[in-house]
Amino acid sequence: MEMTEHLASAAYPDPWASMVSAMDALIAWVETQQAELFRAFVDAIGIAAFSANLAGTLDLVVAGLIYGIFHAIGPGPGKAVLAAYLVSHPATPRRAIFLGLAAALAQGLFTTLLILGRSAIAPWFDSRIGHAVTLAEDASAVAVALVGAVLLAKAARRLHHVLFAPETPPPKPINLLWFAAAIGLRPDLVGVVVLLSTHGLGVTWIGLVGVAAMAAGTACGVALLCGTLAATRSALAWISRIAGRWARIGGAGVSVAGAFGIVFIGLILLDSELTGRTTALITQ
Repeated sequence: MEMTEHLASAAYPDPWASMVSAMDALIAWVETQQAELFRAFVDAIGIAAFSANLAGTLDLVVAGLIYGIFHAIGPGPGKAVLAAYLVSHPATPRRAIFLGLAAALAQGLFTTLLILGRSAIAPWFDSRIGHAVTLAEDASAVAVALVGAVLLAKAARRLHHVLFAPETPPPKPINLLWFAAAIGLRPDLVGVVVLLSTHGLGVTWIGLVGVAAMAAGTACGVALLCGTLAATRSALAWISRIAGRWARIGGAGVSVAGAFGIVFIGLILLDSELTGRTTALITQ
Protein backbone atom coordinates (compact mmCIF):
# COMPACT_ATOMS: atom_id res chain seq x y z
CA MET A 1 0.00 0.00 0.00
CA GLU A 2 2.77 2.41 0.94
CA MET A 3 4.68 1.48 -2.22
CA THR A 4 1.58 2.21 -4.30
CA GLU A 5 1.11 5.63 -2.66
CA HIS A 6 4.79 6.43 -3.20
CA LEU A 7 4.59 5.53 -6.89
CA ALA A 8 1.38 7.53 -7.27
CA SER A 9 2.94 10.61 -5.65
CA ALA A 10 5.99 10.25 -7.88
CA ALA A 11 3.86 9.92 -11.00
CA TYR A 12 1.46 12.71 -10.01
CA PRO A 13 3.35 15.33 -7.97
CA ASP A 14 1.42 17.82 -5.87
CA PRO A 15 0.89 20.88 -8.14
CA TRP A 16 0.73 23.25 -5.17
CA ALA A 17 4.04 21.98 -3.77
CA SER A 18 5.60 22.23 -7.22
CA MET A 19 4.39 25.82 -7.61
CA VAL A 20 5.68 26.81 -4.17
CA SER A 21 9.04 25.20 -4.92
CA ALA A 22 9.24 27.03 -8.25
CA MET A 23 8.38 30.35 -6.57
CA ASP A 24 11.03 29.78 -3.88
CA ALA A 25 13.61 29.06 -6.57
CA LEU A 26 12.59 32.19 -8.50
CA ILE A 27 12.78 34.38 -5.39
CA ALA A 28 16.20 32.97 -4.50
CA TRP A 29 17.43 33.63 -8.04
CA VAL A 30 16.11 37.21 -7.98
CA GLU A 31 17.76 37.86 -4.59
CA THR A 32 21.07 36.48 -5.90
CA GLN A 33 20.87 38.65 -9.01
CA GLN A 34 19.99 41.70 -6.91
CA ALA A 35 23.03 41.17 -4.69
CA GLU A 36 25.37 40.72 -7.65
CA LEU A 37 23.95 43.71 -9.51
CA PHE A 38 24.18 45.84 -6.38
CA ARG A 39 27.88 45.00 -6.09
CA ALA A 40 28.33 45.85 -9.77
CA PHE A 41 26.47 49.14 -9.18
CA VAL A 42 28.73 50.02 -6.24
CA ASP A 43 31.83 49.12 -8.24
CA ALA A 44 30.61 51.30 -11.12
CA ILE A 45 30.16 54.22 -8.71
CA GLY A 46 33.75 53.83 -7.49
CA ILE A 47 35.16 53.55 -11.01
CA ALA A 48 33.19 56.58 -12.22
CA ALA A 49 34.25 58.60 -9.17
CA PHE A 50 37.97 57.98 -9.61
CA SER A 51 38.20 57.80 -13.40
CA ALA A 52 36.10 60.93 -14.04
CA ASN A 53 35.65 60.09 -17.73
CA LEU A 54 32.69 59.53 -20.04
CA ALA A 55 33.17 55.76 -20.28
CA GLY A 56 33.02 55.36 -16.50
CA THR A 57 29.91 57.52 -16.30
CA LEU A 58 28.16 55.53 -19.05
CA ASP A 59 29.03 52.28 -17.28
CA LEU A 60 27.51 53.74 -14.11
CA VAL A 61 24.30 54.65 -15.95
CA VAL A 62 23.98 51.14 -17.40
CA ALA A 63 24.72 49.49 -14.04
CA GLY A 64 22.20 51.77 -12.31
CA LEU A 65 19.48 51.05 -14.89
CA ILE A 66 19.93 47.27 -14.68
CA TYR A 67 20.09 47.28 -10.89
CA GLY A 68 17.01 49.51 -10.74
CA ILE A 69 14.99 47.06 -12.86
CA PHE A 70 15.87 44.17 -10.54
CA HIS A 71 15.35 46.45 -7.54
CA ALA A 72 11.76 46.86 -8.74
CA ILE A 73 11.16 43.10 -8.74
CA GLY A 74 11.77 42.68 -5.02
CA PRO A 75 9.10 43.23 -2.35
CA GLY A 76 8.51 46.69 -0.96
CA PRO A 77 5.79 48.78 0.68
CA GLY A 78 5.38 51.07 -2.34
CA LYS A 79 4.81 48.14 -4.70
CA ALA A 80 2.41 46.57 -2.18
CA VAL A 81 0.33 49.77 -2.16
CA LEU A 82 0.36 49.99 -5.96
CA ALA A 83 -0.64 46.33 -6.30
CA ALA A 84 -3.46 46.71 -3.76
CA TYR A 85 -4.82 49.68 -5.71
CA LEU A 86 -4.51 48.23 -9.21
CA VAL A 87 -5.92 44.82 -8.27
CA SER A 88 -8.98 46.34 -6.61
CA HIS A 89 -9.68 49.52 -8.62
CA PRO A 90 -10.24 50.04 -12.34
CA ALA A 91 -7.41 51.71 -14.24
CA THR A 92 -6.36 51.59 -17.86
CA PRO A 93 -2.91 50.10 -18.53
CA ARG A 94 -1.81 53.56 -19.66
CA ARG A 95 -2.83 55.19 -16.37
CA ALA A 96 -1.29 52.32 -14.41
CA ILE A 97 2.02 52.67 -16.25
CA PHE A 98 1.94 56.42 -15.59
CA LEU A 99 1.28 55.75 -11.89
CA GLY A 100 4.20 53.33 -11.63
CA LEU A 101 6.58 55.71 -13.42
CA ALA A 102 5.48 58.69 -11.35
CA ALA A 103 5.75 56.87 -8.00
CA ALA A 104 9.25 55.49 -8.67
CA LEU A 105 10.60 58.76 -10.09
CA ALA A 106 9.02 60.72 -7.22
CA GLN A 107 10.82 58.47 -4.74
CA GLY A 108 14.15 59.06 -6.45
CA LEU A 109 13.57 62.82 -6.59
CA PHE A 110 12.47 63.08 -2.98
CA THR A 111 15.39 60.95 -1.79
CA THR A 112 17.76 63.34 -3.57
CA LEU A 113 16.06 66.44 -2.15
CA LEU A 114 16.08 64.96 1.36
CA ILE A 115 19.81 64.19 1.34
CA LEU A 116 21.09 67.24 -0.51
CA GLY A 117 18.71 69.65 1.19
CA ARG A 118 19.09 68.32 4.72
CA SER A 119 21.18 71.30 5.84
CA ALA A 120 18.23 73.59 5.13
CA ILE A 121 15.51 71.45 6.71
CA ALA A 122 17.50 69.81 9.53
CA PRO A 123 16.81 72.56 12.11
CA TRP A 124 13.12 71.66 11.94
CA PHE A 125 13.63 68.28 13.56
CA ASP A 126 17.22 67.10 14.08
CA SER A 127 20.61 67.42 12.46
CA ARG A 128 21.00 63.65 12.11
CA ILE A 129 19.98 62.26 8.73
CA GLY A 130 18.53 59.13 10.32
CA HIS A 131 15.80 61.21 11.93
CA ALA A 132 15.09 62.91 8.62
CA VAL A 133 14.65 59.56 6.89
CA THR A 134 12.42 58.26 9.69
CA LEU A 135 10.25 61.39 9.55
CA ALA A 136 9.93 61.06 5.78
CA GLU A 137 8.95 57.40 6.09
CA ASP A 138 6.28 58.29 8.66
CA ALA A 139 4.98 61.10 6.45
CA SER A 140 4.69 58.68 3.53
CA ALA A 141 2.86 56.14 5.71
CA VAL A 142 0.35 58.78 6.87
CA ALA A 143 -0.15 60.01 3.29
CA VAL A 144 -0.71 56.45 2.03
CA ALA A 145 -3.22 55.80 4.83
CA LEU A 146 -5.08 59.03 3.98
CA VAL A 147 -5.22 58.11 0.28
CA GLY A 148 -6.50 54.70 1.30
CA ALA A 149 -9.19 56.33 3.45
CA VAL A 150 -10.35 58.42 0.48
CA LEU A 151 -10.41 55.32 -1.72
CA LEU A 152 -12.29 53.42 0.99
CA ALA A 153 -14.98 56.11 1.15
CA LYS A 154 -15.32 56.11 -2.65
CA ALA A 155 -15.43 52.31 -2.80
CA ALA A 156 -18.03 52.08 -0.02
CA ARG A 157 -20.20 54.65 -1.80
CA ARG A 158 -19.94 52.71 -5.04
CA LEU A 159 -20.81 49.43 -3.30
CA HIS A 160 -23.90 51.15 -1.87
CA HIS A 161 -24.88 52.33 -5.38
CA VAL A 162 -24.40 48.86 -6.83
CA LEU A 163 -26.54 47.31 -4.10
CA PHE A 164 -29.37 49.83 -3.94
CA ALA A 165 -29.32 52.24 -6.90
CA PRO A 166 -31.03 51.25 -10.16
CA GLU A 167 -28.27 52.84 -12.23
CA THR A 168 -24.70 52.86 -11.04
CA PRO A 169 -22.46 55.68 -12.30
CA PRO A 170 -18.96 54.71 -13.41
CA PRO A 171 -16.29 55.17 -10.71
CA LYS A 172 -14.39 58.44 -10.83
CA PRO A 173 -10.61 57.96 -10.99
CA ILE A 174 -8.46 59.59 -8.32
CA ASN A 175 -5.67 62.05 -8.98
CA LEU A 176 -2.74 59.75 -9.63
CA LEU A 177 -0.14 62.45 -8.96
CA TRP A 178 -1.22 62.72 -5.31
CA PHE A 179 -1.14 58.95 -4.99
CA ALA A 180 2.34 58.77 -6.55
CA ALA A 181 3.56 61.57 -4.28
CA ALA A 182 2.30 59.75 -1.18
CA ILE A 183 4.28 56.64 -2.17
CA GLY A 184 7.32 58.62 -3.30
CA LEU A 185 7.70 60.39 0.04
CA ARG A 186 9.26 57.21 1.41
CA PRO A 187 13.04 57.53 0.76
CA ASP A 188 14.90 54.77 -1.05
CA LEU A 189 17.53 53.54 1.40
CA VAL A 190 19.95 52.49 -1.34
CA GLY A 191 19.72 55.98 -2.80
CA VAL A 192 20.31 57.48 0.65
CA VAL A 193 23.50 55.45 1.11
CA VAL A 194 24.77 56.26 -2.39
CA LEU A 195 24.20 60.00 -2.02
CA LEU A 196 25.68 60.19 1.46
CA SER A 197 28.78 58.22 0.39
CA THR A 198 29.47 60.20 -2.77
CA HIS A 199 28.74 63.49 -1.05
CA GLY A 200 31.24 62.61 1.67
CA LEU A 201 33.87 61.83 -0.98
CA GLY A 202 33.25 65.15 -2.73
CA VAL A 203 31.78 63.57 -5.90
CA THR A 204 28.11 64.36 -5.35
CA TRP A 205 27.40 64.48 -9.08
CA ILE A 206 28.40 60.80 -9.36
CA GLY A 207 25.81 59.96 -6.72
CA LEU A 208 23.20 62.00 -8.57
CA VAL A 209 23.91 60.16 -11.82
CA GLY A 210 23.77 56.79 -10.07
CA VAL A 211 20.53 57.50 -8.22
CA ALA A 212 18.91 58.95 -11.35
CA ALA A 213 19.84 55.84 -13.36
CA MET A 214 18.62 53.54 -10.57
CA ALA A 215 15.34 55.48 -10.29
CA ALA A 216 14.82 55.27 -14.06
CA GLY A 217 15.39 51.50 -14.03
CA THR A 218 13.09 51.06 -11.04
CA ALA A 219 10.44 53.19 -12.76
CA CYS A 220 10.56 50.95 -15.85
CA GLY A 221 10.22 47.79 -13.75
CA VAL A 222 7.40 49.15 -11.59
CA ALA A 223 5.58 50.56 -14.64
CA LEU A 224 5.68 47.14 -16.30
CA LEU A 225 4.29 45.55 -13.14
CA CYS A 226 1.51 48.15 -12.88
CA GLY A 227 0.58 47.85 -16.57
CA THR A 228 0.34 44.06 -16.26
CA LEU A 229 -1.88 44.27 -13.16
CA ALA A 230 -4.16 46.84 -14.81
CA ALA A 231 -4.48 44.79 -18.00
CA THR A 232 -5.35 41.69 -15.97
CA ARG A 233 -7.99 43.54 -13.98
CA SER A 234 -9.45 45.10 -17.14
CA ALA A 235 -9.91 41.62 -18.59
CA LEU A 236 -11.62 40.45 -15.41
CA ALA A 237 -13.81 43.59 -15.39
CA TRP A 238 -14.89 42.86 -18.97
CA ILE A 239 -15.90 39.36 -17.90
CA SER A 240 -17.81 40.76 -14.91
CA ARG A 241 -19.83 43.09 -17.14
CA ILE A 242 -21.00 40.04 -19.05
CA ALA A 243 -21.66 38.11 -15.84
CA GLY A 244 -24.14 40.69 -14.54
CA ARG A 245 -25.09 42.34 -11.25
CA TRP A 246 -23.53 39.84 -8.86
CA ALA A 247 -20.19 40.24 -10.57
CA ARG A 248 -20.47 44.02 -10.21
CA ILE A 249 -21.25 43.59 -6.52
CA GLY A 250 -18.19 41.39 -6.19
CA GLY A 251 -16.04 43.94 -8.01
CA ALA A 252 -17.27 46.74 -5.75
CA GLY A 253 -16.57 44.57 -2.70
CA VAL A 254 -13.03 43.92 -3.93
CA SER A 255 -12.53 47.69 -4.27
CA VAL A 256 -13.58 48.14 -0.64
CA ALA A 257 -11.19 45.39 0.45
CA GLY A 258 -8.34 46.86 -1.61
CA ALA A 259 -8.84 50.34 -0.20
CA PHE A 260 -8.94 48.93 3.32
CA GLY A 261 -5.70 47.10 2.53
CA ILE A 262 -4.04 50.37 1.52
CA VAL A 263 -5.11 51.99 4.80
CA PHE A 264 -3.81 48.94 6.67
CA ILE A 265 -0.43 49.06 4.91
CA GLY A 266 -0.10 52.76 5.73
CA LEU A 267 -0.84 52.15 9.40
CA ILE A 268 1.56 49.19 9.58
CA LEU A 269 4.36 51.32 8.11
CA LEU A 270 4.01 53.77 11.02
CA ASP A 271 5.34 51.08 13.35
CA SER A 272 8.75 49.81 12.21
CA GLU A 273 8.67 46.84 14.58
CA LEU A 274 5.23 45.80 13.34
CA THR A 275 6.42 46.27 9.75
CA GLY A 276 9.35 43.91 10.39
CA ARG A 277 7.12 41.25 11.96
CA THR A 278 4.57 41.50 9.14
CA THR A 279 7.27 41.24 6.46
CA ALA A 280 8.79 38.21 8.17
CA LEU A 281 5.36 36.56 8.40
CA ILE A 282 4.64 37.13 4.70
CA THR A 283 8.06 36.02 3.43
CA GLN A 284 8.61 32.99 5.68
